Amino acid sequence: MYSQRPQFSSRFSVGVSAVLACLGFFTQQFAQAGILDAALDDQTPISVLLCEDESRPEQGNAAVAETAVAHYDVDNSQHDGFWIVSSLASSQLPEADRPRFAVTVRRYDSGTGMAASSLSDLQADIDPSIPVCVMVHGSFMGERFVSSEAMKTWKWMKQGAQGRPFQMIYFRWPSDRPLGPLVAIDVAILGRQASWNGFYLNALLHSLPENSRIGLIGHSHGTRVIGSALHLMGGGRIEGLQSRHRKHADQRIRTVFAASAIDHHWLNPGEELGCALGRTEGVLNLTNTQDPALAVFPLRCKGIRRALGRTGLTEDDREQLGSLARRVKDLNVAEQVGCRHMWPAWTEEPALAMRAMSWLMFEQE
Repeated sequence: MYSQRPQFSSRFSVGVSAVLACLGFFTQQFAQAGILDAALDDQTPISVLLCEDESRPEQGNAAVAETAVAHYDVDNSQHDGFWIVSSLASSQLPEADRPRFAVTVRRYDSGTGMAASSLSDLQADIDPSIPVCVMVHGSFMGERFVSSEAMKTWKWMKQGAQGRPFQMIYFRWPSDRPLGPLVAIDVAILGRQASWNGFYLNALLHSLPENSRIGLIGHSHGTRVIGSALHLMGGGRIEGLQSRHRKHADQRIRTVFAASAIDHHWLNPGEELGCALGRTEGVLNLTNTQDPALAVFPLRCKGIRRALGRTGLTEDDREQLGSLARRVKDLNVAEQVGCRHMWPAWTEEPALAMRAMSWLMFEQE
């Protein structure tokens, strides 16, 4: 289905060099992360047909205030752990003509460690009275890093929650691929893959209890997965297809974007993800004006605009969004994250966790 390759501008060679430099930076960051994955991948996939053919609140540069983080002794209850749900065995581009979700589930409990689980176990364990926080990682996430990154994310969220209960699902999608000589093409392919996996995130959310309060948080291309899922919920199309799974209109969903790797105008009506904002109560968009990867985002190919995670919405975007613009709050966190892009840098900042979790746990209006 890769019938059309991106068209490259005269800045192509500059963009490739810049992306290559950033990838070198990423590799160093991954090496520093260091903890290898102890994964269990023996769960039998469950295939489910997912789709059908259809032929300015507050904005800005306000840095997150430094906040003292209280430490709590966490009770080893049934919610003291998290799930990893993987779509790696699902049908993927370019071979797939329609989405089919083959889910693999693992469960980590603080008392017993990591073990194979199932979607039915997850559904049975979810408590609708407790917020469900779903984390979606970005590109270049190798399998060996998944468990350690999920653990870091869970601990970061617990810092932000300050003892209040929540349930975490770490959504794993196939974001790792061998890099060829034209890195910009590989990045574009991963972006398209992220959009396609919005079908699978949508299906996962559809499987949760109807009255669950859902908080979605994505990093980099993970925000494209989330945006695509919300877009599908709102009746939008991805690759010309609409989803059969649309959450109830009164389903409460809140969203956090961190270093979002989508074009800043894509949430506007009629654009790539133009139905997304209609399906979330709001997006806390954590931007970073010092992010080295997002700095070269517009250089990848012709027609690409600045990243939402670097600039936030423009005045023109807010004008086009009209009243929906109030659902997006841009917050520049460059002072906390600095000249870094990878997710581990974010998990080192408890103040960011507190800000994000306050929104995702439906405590902040």
